[in-house]
Order: sequence, then C-alpha cells, then structure tokens
Amino acid sequence: MLDENVVIDETTISESGIDVVDFVNQLADAAILVGPDRVISASNMHVNRLFGWDEPGLTGQLIDVLIPTSVGTSHPDWVSSFFERPASRSMSEN
Repeated sequence: MLDENVVIDETTISESGIDVVDFVNQLADAAILVGPDRVISASNMHVNRLFGWDEPGLTGQLIDVLIPTSVGTSHPDWVSSFFERPASRSMSEN
C-alpha cells in the first residue's frame, strides 16, 4: 500500500514498466493523472462516476473542467507551482 504522502509521477510509473492507464484503473479510490499542461492523461472509473462522465471519461480534457469558476483563474498557476515543487498537500493549499 502506498503512503498517502508519496507523489508518484508518470515518468516513475513508465520507467517501472507499468502501463500508466492500467495503474490508475487498478486504484481503489478516485484518481486522476494530470501533466504540467493540465491535460488529464488518465482517470479511473471512480472519478468518472463521481463527476458523471462516461467512458473514456475525462481523459484528454483539461483538469479545468472540474475546477469551480470561483478559483478557475488561479488554478493554472497552482498547477504550475505544484509541478515545480511536487508534494502531497490538501487541494485547498496552493
């Protein structure tokens, strides 16, 4: 079981030989894999169900489609900041 404070990036998963989409789909909790460009490269069925998306779900969409308009203008900067200093943190922390 993974420690909830571990940040695993796509490169780490790819280098391990594990298919990224398969990895995300095997998780028991809702999970989204997003790159620095804010494009969702994988989301599992739990996320799709949570947000009401059909298959293939959110894959290929900007993460911004899930962000409330009240914080939408700030969110791209928060994503950039996260990728500069990746760490586990609450979504309310930027």
